[in-house]
Amino acid sequence: MGEKKRILHILNSNSYSGAENVVITIIENMKDTYDCAYLSPRGPISKVLAEKDIPYIAVEKLSVRTIRQAIADFQPDLIHAHDFRAGMLSCLTGTHISLINHLHNNSPWLKHFSPWTIAYAFCCRKFDRILTVSASVMDEFIFGKYFRNKTKIVGNPVDLKKIQLLADESTLKDGSDIIFLGRLTPPKNPYFFLKVMNRVVKKIPDVQIAVVGDGELRSQFESQIKEYHLEHNVKMYGFQSNPYGLVQNSKVMCMPSLWEGFGLAAVEALCLGIPVVCSGAGGLSDFIDEQCGMICGEDLEKYVDEIIKLLSDESYRRQKSKVSKIQAEHIANIRPYIESILEQYNYCLK
Repeated sequence: MGEKKRILHILNSNSYSGAENVVITIIENMKDTYDCAYLSPRGPISKVLAEKDIPYIAVEKLSVRTIRQAIADFQPDLIHAHDFRAGMLSCLTGTHISLINHLHNNSPWLKHFSPWTIAYAFCCRKFDRILTVSASVMDEFIFGKYFRNKTKIVGNPVDLKKIQLLADESTLKDGSDIIFLGRLTPPKNPYFFLKVMNRVVKKIPDVQIAVVGDGELRSQFESQIKEYHLEHNVKMYGFQSNPYGLVQNSKVMCMPSLWEGFGLAAVEALCLGIPVVCSGAGGLSDFIDEQCGMICGEDLEKYVDEIIKLLSDESYRRQKSKVSKIQAEHIANIRPYIESILEQYNYCLK
């Protein structure tokens, strides 16, 4: 039997969140089939990768030059570039190695004619495969219809047993009424979240709110907490490699994202029986409904009313919690997901 083929996963982020979790899941489930390495800017992700014994190529900045160097050093048979920047930079290296671009979210700039959409369309011509987490990603891309023949919707891996195991193993099991889980960045809409929380606190003064995540907006976010006088209600946990104990001991997840690809955090909450009140952005509308949470769009009052009802009506919340777990069982797909990724690898490497 010959040596295993090599896959180089490339990401522009240096922290640990939804997309990074997906990449790690892929690598862990393919160790017997492929030799994989993880390339990204140096940062907190290094600790997670070290714990999981995943080969890590750390760079100061992701660029055409650093990707070319990594290709020369690792000599991959296939490049699996995650999200837009990593995909475009990989394309611009001029490599003749098979290239997959994996889109974990959809972004507002995709909808409009601009130099960025033209540049991304040019790169799409070079990709062997484009993988997306939901149909909305390429549906919203202004040039998406031209690349449907090389696009494959793969969703996200959902491993119910793993999520429950991590929740049970977590050493951080603080209880809260409401949890926000995600990066403190514009796409996650954290300021709107605080507007909702400000209204909720006015009606339930002792409500407890957990914020799990870090990001570029953290200092402004904390300033906003003080302006709303929410210091006694909001607890900041920062980045957590295993947030599932916190999720499991919450009553409702609030996810007012401006855009999402799949919405993995919402699925993980459902797995643990936590109803999700969300915007419905991206793939969220595919699995969140009034039976397991609520889609509120940008309607602040709708968020407030639903959250208050979930917190004040125990039987209402229990029913939604029950349906949440059932919904998660329908979404669970770890085995077919890995098989789908393997199918794309086999196509590109044939």
